Amino acid sequence: MGRLSAGDPVRIEVWSDERTRASGTVVDIGSRVDPASRAFTARAEVPNDSDRLRPGMSFRVRLDLTGRAYPAVPEVAVQWGADGAYVWTVENERARRVPASLVQRQQGRVLIDAELSAGAPVVGEGVQSMREGIPVRTMDAAALVRDARGTLAPAANEG
Repeated sequence: MGRLSAGDPVRIEVWSDERTRASGTVVDIGSRVDPASRAFTARAEVPNDSDRLRPGMSFRVRLDLTGRAYPAVPEVAVQWGADGAYVWTVENERARRVPASLVQRQQGRVLIDAELSAGAPVVGEGVQSMREGIPVRTMDAAALVRDARGTLAPAANEG
């Protein structure tokens, strides 16, 4: 209810005919929430220039309300300790443990509530080796291939 305000856009479509659609705006929001149903009343104004919307029709109403944005991290990045969930991030090339609360799981990823800045790297591999403050070297896929070739090349020459 707190995210809805007068002027917000609404879309409606008729239950019996999904092709009949219209758009309008919220014009009024009730001041009370029903304690039993946890519902409240909101009124919207929808133009009906084509006279397709008739009294007594039932509508599906859609409100697109933007909620809070949460970082999405791979499930394997979320670790558990005595204090709860946490993730590892890298700041100034050093590991930092960041407490996290799980918000929602989504197909191999987890939305978390944590103090991470937008675009902050989260460690997904090697988490078992992380310790607060240790130096961390980040590598992209091409760097990993170069690193692996450099490690494997001397071994191949010895054989």
